[in-house]
Amino acid sequence: TSVAPVAAAGNQAGPLVKVAILTQQYGYMVTSNGPYEIVDVSSGKVLGEYAKEEKIRIGLRDGQMVINNSVANTSGLKIQPKSAGRIERTNRIIELNNRRYPGVIEIGRTQGKNGLTAINILPVDDYVYSLMMRDISQEWPVEALKAQAVAIRTFALHELGRHKDEGFDFCGTKHCQTYIGLSAEDERALKAVNDTKGMVLTWQGQLIVSPFHLSSGGYTENGDVLWPQGK
Repeated sequence: TSVAPVAAAGNQAGPLVKVAILTQQYGYMVTSNGPYEIVDVSSGKVLGEYAKEEKIRIGLRDGQMVINNSVANTSGLKIQPKSAGRIERTNRIIELNNRRYPGVIEIGRTQGKNGLTAINILPVDDYVYSLMMRDISQEWPVEALKAQAVAIRTFALHELGRHKDEGFDFCGTKHCQTYIGLSAEDERALKAVNDTKGMVLTWQGQLIVSPFHLSSGGYTENGDVLWPQGK
């Protein structure tokens, strides 16, 4: 097993991932800490422009999407910082139902079920930032944090598309990884991710499966025992 660099999307913090953050919902409250806009996913047409901290409601009524009670005439919309350029966590933050998220958020009908699904689209490292604090201890040394960052990044990239039939890569629950946006971040975690930017674990040029756990109960086992076929 070796550590190798992974290509980023332009100048962003790694490839983009899609994480479903709220599914089967009938309404979302939205705002941002800077000017933002809503665009039609299919056409790119701007459906609305909003000021910093201006609150709007996106919902579903009689089978149609509505913005502040006005029919949007769209099957899917994207909420994004105005003139965002790169999708970076240091750009504007979108707040959805009182939780803060980097990148952009797409909202569309939940596939095969009722309601709407909100999907956070963000660079993989921004995803890793949030996951870090759910899996580490404040007592861990910095090198342990770096190792965890590399393991999480590798696992995320290996598992991209786990929910592709539903229109996203990962759900926001423990089935994939519990993801709650920016509210679960910490400067030590941010530094560990930044210090290992682009680093992943590979074997013979391919990403390895790098599962990790919150607690082992005091015992571990060899990987070839748990996954005898290498899966």
